Amino acid sequence: MKELKMLDLSSYSNIVSQIPSMLANLSKQEYLNLNYAGLTGQILDEVGNLKYVEELWLEGNFLAVVIPAGIFRMTNLNCVCWGSMS
Repeated sequence: MKELKMLDLSSYSNIVSQIPSMLANLSKQEYLNLNYAGLTGQILDEVGNLKYVEELWLEGNFLAVVIPAGIFRMTNLNCVCWGSMS
């Protein structure tokens, strides 16, 4: 899965409670859609390992609005779409 460029887990509510740390191993990931995925808690600092991500979609989850320092390592990031956070 290291070559995967697009991953859409939107609307798969409650499949995970937090952004899985294994996603940080997706080295070529460019687009990650986790809208309405039932996520809770904080975004882990490991999100910064997704250095090729251009778009990160997080709308409709139950995430704490705390921006992890790791997000600043995402040098290709053009858009973080929080939308409405429940």
